[in-house]
Amino acid sequence: MRGNITEGEKASFFEPLLGRDWLFMCEINGFDVVSQSFDHSEALHFACDEDFNRIQESIKDCKKKLEAYKKKTEEAYSDVSARDDEIELVADELKDLKAQWASIDEKKQSLKRKERDDLRAEKKLSMYACVTKVIPEADIARKELRSSN
Repeated sequence: MRGNITEGEKASFFEPLLGRDWLFMCEINGFDVVSQSFDHSEALHFACDEDFNRIQESIKDCKKKLEAYKKKTEEAYSDVSARDDEIELVADELKDLKAQWASIDEKKQSLKRKERDDLRAEKKLSMYACVTKVIPEADIARKELRSSN
């Protein structure tokens, strides 16, 4: 706020801005009221400047926080995409393992079929031996059975 200003100083300050007629009206209504209003106006202007500066600082802080959150968001998205890549890799490995399992299962089934066929061939050979009372050589019999199948 301003210090004590004389009436003459106030008049010389306001005259170029407001004109003589207004100053005359101020003298009639009381120059002190106008002076008080001016002082209040200056105080209000000072308070507004302080508020403006605080708001500017607050805006800067918000912008910094926003940038930090943007950075964290980008990092999170990159982490998610990295995890997606890992999941895709694991899914591919799982698919390969399932294919290997299917192949092993197929070989197992094939082996069971072969064992069953060999057992049938042995039973057939045993039946032929019982009926004919001749025991053929095992290698020859197997070859004959394979060629007949």
